[in-house]
Amino acid sequence: DADLGRAAGLAEEAARREEANLRAAEETRRRNFEAAVRRLEEEEARVQQQEDTRRLAAEAAVAAAERDLETRAADEDGRRAAWEVTSVGDRARGEADRRAREDRRAADAGDDIRRAATEEDARRLQEDYRREQLEVRLRSLLDDDGRQTAADESRRTSVEVELRRMISEETTATRTEDSRRAQQAADA
Repeated sequence: DADLGRAAGLAEEAARREEANLRAAEETRRRNFEAAVRRLEEEEARVQQQEDTRRLAAEAAVAAAERDLETRAADEDGRRAAWEVTSVGDRARGEADRRAREDRRAADAGDDIRRAATEEDARRLQEDYRREQLEVRLRSLLDDDGRQTAADESRRTSVEVELRRMISEETTATRTEDSRRAQQAADA
């Protein structure tokens, strides 16, 4: 009886240790998962902030280009007024030169705007790709955590079944031993 009780106590202690180990592993996994999610959220916030900064810079560049075009238009109006008081030959040459410069500046401004728009599109595509990669990593973490939780539940169930089996065996052995002693006492 003492050996059976000791065996049952050891089995119960082993089951408790296994349960404690499972809980500790589960807690570690949960903390790691939460840390990974926090890192992903911080990365997403950083990416969003960079995207906002680039968007504001692009908008500022477009606004500056528009102001520059307005200034050039005003300058052209002023030159036109001055042109009206100069000689026809000088006016024609000066106007041709000015128009050529203005055309070059307008073309450069248009190129700058197109280049800024192209760069912004490329950055947005890259940010979209990075965001998709972050989402894939998060889904993978969630899947891994689900699989590990299911495995832990399976192990926990297995330990509980084994403990019940051992308790049942101990109970059966105790009853058998009690019956045998009762029979010996009756025979004596």
